[in-house]
Amino acid sequence: MHSQSSYGPNASLPGQEPRPSSEGASGQQGGSNKWMGCLLGFFGAVTVLVLLGGALIIVFVVLIISAARMETAPRVGLTLQEVTVGGRPGQPKVAVVPLTGLLVGGGRPERDPLVLLQSKLDRARRDREVRGIILAVDSGGGSITTCDIMRRAIMDYRNATGNPVVVLMGSVAASGAYYVSTAADYIMAHPTSITGSIGVMFPLYDASELLDKIGLEDRTIKSDEYKDLTSPFPQRTPEEQERQQEILDQIVQQMHEQFVTVVARGRNLDPEAVRKLADGRIFSSRDAERYKLIDSVGYHDDAVLRVRELADLEQVHVVRYRRSATLRDLLWGRAGGQEVTLRLEHIPGLTHRKPMYLWDPTAH
Repeated sequence: MHSQSSYGPNASLPGQEPRPSSEGASGQQGGSNKWMGCLLGFFGAVTVLVLLGGALIIVFVVLIISAARMETAPRVGLTLQEVTVGGRPGQPKVAVVPLTGLLVGGGRPERDPLVLLQSKLDRARRDREVRGIILAVDSGGGSITTCDIMRRAIMDYRNATGNPVVVLMGSVAASGAYYVSTAADYIMAHPTSITGSIGVMFPLYDASELLDKIGLEDRTIKSDEYKDLTSPFPQRTPEEQERQQEILDQIVQQMHEQFVTVVARGRNLDPEAVRKLADGRIFSSRDAERYKLIDSVGYHDDAVLRVRELADLEQVHVVRYRRSATLRDLLWGRAGGQEVTLRLEHIPGLTHRKPMYLWDPTAH
């Protein structure tokens, strides 16, 4: 009786070497291919990540360099966006242009009140739909030169466009801020506004006694006697002090006369009448109206109505300009926030050693 052979197809005959299994060979080959695929995938992913990282680094460096160049490069104006604040879109525009804070030029353009004013006036001048401006003033004045340039910029806008400019005073529109306001066609103040302060201030300090107390001696080397005219550490005889005081008084009086002349021309007043008011005092809005330093007392809606009357408009679209976010803002996250920069030269009465059209209640 023959027994059934249990040899499979891969079994070897007696006396022969066993044949390798085809299933085992294919399993080993598949495992090798799998590991090879994993390695290739890993190295491919690493390569992609390295390339992406390098590209991001290059882009970031380019942005930093561009931002630095934008920061240091001189700019004529700022990029501004228009925002509706009242009226009816589609109608002729009235642009509200704020003039606030200490009016001292310099520093970063986006914080410089002179650059801001010039940029907004230029934007309004290029937009033919703008038919008038409300200059919203809330300031105690500032640098004589800055205020004079601002006044000239407003006059240039009026002459170039023929559009009316109406000043609306806020809490304070004194000294240099009032100087700038005289360039407008019409001046309106809130019932609680403070204005006036027609005059010049020249902050000077004498710290020579302090130097003596702490044992310091001023050894400034100068080419001429009056080179350190406004130094807070004077080493002068009484006669020299008196002569230098006369020199500074002449400068102050010339700047004061400039202020009186500007007010007289801007307000169509007699210079002598202005001179009687130009002793540095401040006025309430009612007194300012009585002395014809302003035209009327009112609110924002009254100022809009006055522009409409001067420009002969039935309806208007009231807009305001705001600064567009720059690349620097986007990089450092300042697009929507306020940034406060403390600069000692912009603190009234602290380091200003030059004539100022400034109302500074802290000055003594």
